[in-house]
Formats: sequence, structure tokens, C-alpha cells
Amino acid sequence: MLAVDVEHAARIAFDAGNGSISDWSARFHRDIENIRHYPVVALDSQNSIVGYARTCWHEDDLGEENSAPNGWYLMGLRVEEAARGRGIGQQLTSARLNWLAERAEKAYCLISSHNVPSRELHEQLGFTSHGSDFNFPGLEIGHEELLFSIELPQTP
Repeated sequence: MLAVDVEHAARIAFDAGNGSISDWSARFHRDIENIRHYPVVALDSQNSIVGYARTCWHEDDLGEENSAPNGWYLMGLRVEEAARGRGIGQQLTSARLNWLAERAEKAYCLISSHNVPSRELHEQLGFTSHGSDFNFPGLEIGHEELLFSIELPQTP
């Protein structure tokens, strides 16, 4: 993702019903500047942005019981409604996994237990569910997120 992509990606996030455009713009600008974040966008045949995805490093320095593992997490995948069903989510996820394979042995993601398409996508790619008995910053007790992980192929 480049700075020029931020406004359009922020609109996609806003259209999904999460936060404001200005909040998402600020988040994406922080992602671009942070070496522990990796934001990507998907383009259609007219070079218009139709989706985005983020990858972030998570490190729990609080040492809470049942804390989610430290490591790289796939976060915030969104595809415009009109562009769904074309494999864009899989392409965005594969691009992030390829990037992570050069940096880590394992990747994680959090998926709502209600988000069947996302769960199925990640399971098809080889992710394994570890259930919902974990703590993660920003999630309340009794959350409905599932923790998934995947072993990444190591590149020579």
C-alpha cells in the first residue's frame, strides 16, 4: 500500500461499518510507516482498489494468562461488495503469507466464529483453529474470535 492508496482503502473499511474514514486513514498511514506492519491492496483490471489487507506484529508485554502468542498476525481483510467471489481475499492472504514466509516460521489470525467465509478461506490455505480461550488486546472476556495459526514454508 502506498500513501496514494490510503483514502480509497479507508473508504472500503468505512463502508464495512467500522470506524470513520479519518480513523482508518490515520491507521493506514501508521501501517505504511511502521516496519512491523505490512498493508497491501488489491487492484481490479482498471487499477482501482477493490480490497485491502493488513499484517501486524503482536507482542504481549503484559504477560497475561492465556495470552495469544507473540508473532505476525493477519488482520483486517476487506473486499468491496461488488468484487467478492473472485478470489481477491485469497490473493491478499497469499500475498501476506508469502511476505511473512521470509520473516517468520508461523503466522496467526483472529477470525470471528460467525465469519464462515473467512474461516473456510483460512482453513483451505492450511490454517488450524486453536479455539477462543485466549486473551488479546482489544478483545473483551467472552469474545467470539477464534485463534488460527499456520506453519510457513521456509525460503532458502
